[in-house]
Amino acid sequence: MLHGDEDVSLDLVPHVADTLVDVLLVAGLKATREQILQEVMNTFGDKLMIVVRTALALNWVIGKDITSADLEPMTVVSEAVFDSALMEDVNGEVASRAAIEYVLCTTDLGLQRVVKTSKEGDSAAQTSMLLKPKVALESMIEGLQDIKISESPAGMEVHELIPNGHV
Repeated sequence: MLHGDEDVSLDLVPHVADTLVDVLLVAGLKATREQILQEVMNTFGDKLMIVVRTALALNWVIGKDITSADLEPMTVVSEAVFDSALMEDVNGEVASRAAIEYVLCTTDLGLQRVVKTSKEGDSAAQTSMLLKPKVALESMIEGLQDIKISESPAGMEVHELIPNGHV
């Protein structure tokens, strides 16, 4: 995809390939970084170029032709007070809550649309929720006190359920 006089997809493909190499290394592929990068580029270079050019085209269409708004991912910070108007409980519990519930973490990203408006030098933004983020509540981990965490010989954590809290 051309931006001005430069084809930026040629610059982006190596970055995408580097990210794939990082994923493969973390997944445990036994080879050097250079060997993996060379194999990824030889095997998937053309397909990566298609993906990058399609993503750039989509970016251009969304930014220029379809909307004058930004689409932003939504998360909820840990320990925020649960608000069903702004977020959704991952367990799907809709019953009225007697007590205040706190967010443990975000499990699924939400999406909001932000339209920037300006009136005589003032810039403001209108936001609308397209998809509420899903969250796990702190009450979800009640009863997990019976899980014992220890280290395995390989240095990995092992989780073991202890029945009735007894060893």
